[in-house]
Amino acid sequence: MPLGSAREHSRLHDQREDPSQHEPVLTCVLSHIDISQDSVKVILDANLSPRVAKVLHADGHQTLHVGDVGMLTAADATILEWAAEHGYTVVTADSDFAALLSRGRSVRPSVIHMRAVANKPFESHAALLIESLPVLEEALTTGAIVSLSPTKIQVRDLPIG
Repeated sequence: MPLGSAREHSRLHDQREDPSQHEPVLTCVLSHIDISQDSVKVILDANLSPRVAKVLHADGHQTLHVGDVGMLTAADATILEWAAEHGYTVVTADSDFAALLSRGRSVRPSVIHMRAVANKPFESHAALLIESLPVLEEALTTGAIVSLSPTKIQVRDLPIG
């Protein structure tokens, strides 16, 4: 069932039923929807909060934090290798990942470099990713480095150089 149909169905119930009964109706309707919003799997670098991964996961995104797979202190090259091997896009606030991909002329994994977010709370990091991942899905699937800030998105196809 398309998401629009679920919203319309929920709206119809809202008009006919006691407002205190909405949550069970909505839960029932949404239980038939695939909440996976994209096919991009992401792994967050150690410089981003594990709480971002939890928010993304709750929103239906396949998300891990490097700490979830025992790589909290791993070198950037090790994280890139793991992500490429397991089909994940790396999300980081570190520009070193793009340089590593460029030097190696790699086509995988894709990397999202979050910029201008250092002084923002984890909720804003998660919101920016939730808003941007569906738009970036095609580029990330084919291989790209994405520079992502609250005001701008730049996409560069891999390999670089």
